[in-house]
Amino acid sequence: MPAPVVERFAGYGWARRALWGGAGTGGAVARGLALPLSWVWRTAAGARLGVAAGAAERLAVPTVSVGNVTVGGGGKTSLVRGLLAEGLPEGARAAVLTRG
Repeated sequence: MPAPVVERFAGYGWARRALWGGAGTGGAVARGLALPLSWVWRTAAGARLGVAAGAAERLAVPTVSVGNVTVGGGGKTSLVRGLLAEGLPEGARAAVLTRG
């Protein structure tokens, strides 16, 4: 069984501390440069989410969305296959739409 993420990356703590949490000027400079960039990122993400929320519409047929779990290897395809195999009433038809 693979080690938890925290244990796998525990050895990299020195790099995180040196860049972001350091008591010296290097950490302070990195944080100072990253702060305005974080504001830009937050504003852009908020605008994108606001546009996406306004684009929602009610569909004429029952719909199931499988996503936003993980990227690659999260089991989304297996879940969709299982839903299609076990979750459809007799004689019902389904369509699978993908994006990417």
